[in-house]
Amino acid sequence: MMSINNLLDTLHRAHCDNSEQAHFATRLGHLERRSTMPATSFVYEFFLYNSLYQYDWNRCFAEGDLRPWPREESAEPDGRGDPEQYTRMSETQQQAKLERFVRDRCVAGPGLIKRAFDPVAQLDDLEGHWTSVTPDARISAEEGQRFFRKLAELAARVDAAEDLAPTAAVFKLIGNCRHFVYLVRNNIFHGSKSLGEIYERDQARRLEVYDSFLKCLVSLFFLSVDREPVAADFMQLPVRVPIQGGNSCTIGTSAVSNYVATRSMKPEDSRLIRSFFERNPVPAELPTEQAALFYPSAGDDVITPMILGLPYCSRFFFYDRRWRRGEQQVRHERAVRIRIRISAILGIDRRGIAQNDQQDENILTFEVGGVLRTVHLVHRENREFLNRKVDLAFYFHRGDSEGEGGSGQEWDGRFILELGEMAPAAGSCMVVTDGEPGGLHCDLRQRLEPVVRIPSSHRGRDYYQGAVPGEFLQHLS
Repeated sequence: MMSINNLLDTLHRAHCDNSEQAHFATRLGHLERRSTMPATSFVYEFFLYNSLYQYDWNRCFAEGDLRPWPREESAEPDGRGDPEQYTRMSETQQQAKLERFVRDRCVAGPGLIKRAFDPVAQLDDLEGHWTSVTPDARISAEEGQRFFRKLAELAARVDAAEDLAPTAAVFKLIGNCRHFVYLVRNNIFHGSKSLGEIYERDQARRLEVYDSFLKCLVSLFFLSVDREPVAADFMQLPVRVPIQGGNSCTIGTSAVSNYVATRSMKPEDSRLIRSFFERNPVPAELPTEQAALFYPSAGDDVITPMILGLPYCSRFFFYDRRWRRGEQQVRHERAVRIRIRISAILGIDRRGIAQNDQQDENILTFEVGGVLRTVHLVHRENREFLNRKVDLAFYFHRGDSEGEGGSGQEWDGRFILELGEMAPAAGSCMVVTDGEPGGLHCDLRQRLEPVVRIPSSHRGRDYYQGAVPGEFLQHLS
């Protein structure tokens, strides 16, 4: 028989795995994959949640053995105990009992609710038109409105508190939201929603929210029984792409997960982007024609620095020398892939992005936010950028390795001296870097802040960010 620890360890591992997966499906005989997010992730998480609430965890821990809620309206098989105590309970009653167990354990664990539900606090636009559910036999429009209203209230409480106490009011909000998510689960499991309806844009966006809430709820259980990390620590968040003039677009959690799965983004990027813009409001003025972003040894890591740099830059330079001369076709196909990604993220028709292939540089040109932008995919040695006649408005760097396959160039400590001369003396240069390899220049470190709310990065490194005066960069020594 499986022990308490074995069951918890198995479900905990599956819970963490689900938060780090992007689910896809392929048709038999076809190579093309189609994302099944967020529906598959939501259903999978609910199976895990179902495995948790079927147990009487107070008795499990008190007696040192697994004690499921009884399935029959009778005393236990061995005849012990009060028959009334073991009367069969509905699933919603079992879920409420699980929340009571978790609430009691949170009393001795300050900060658990805040940590578990922090991703909910990061959800945007919980009052938009897309929150209106399609009523059916199981769910009314009013119940959908109530769910998003309660979820917004829970998100506000989590966001405002340093340590959220396990009060009756907080757990009533959690219970109200959980009950509605359970109704949604029933709709999916009993076929009330067709596949077409599940993947309709607004329905898919609502499912992303239900999935996020459920993962946070399961995270709270595992934190209460001393299992970590949990999904809430690294699950993807929606990414808002800010553009001057109040314009913006949002990348949903499913799309972010897909980008991470295809290595177009790093696992920490949704939190990195959010943290950056929380500390650096979008400037009112448009970027100048010469305002540029530089990223040495970028590879295909284009999406995140481009999102960060849009409010500040018209030109984006991504250097990488991996490809040898003569591999024009490989470079062309890489540029096409990046062009498709930019089109999807910014909502631009692919035909509106011009592509100019040169011998060792591919240039993509498009307009967004009233500004003409150019993305330069440069296949030359990184230091060639120092010859460009541009104003360095944004420096982004995820340090590559010292050894084979990496440049070994210490841009944050050594070459920053030359790079700083390209910053505009009268303005600032935005910086986001992990300082590797070689570490940050000691004077530059004093001007930057650690990026917060990122539990871990793909390489276990910390990020630093800030607005550094151009005059300061020009006089580094």
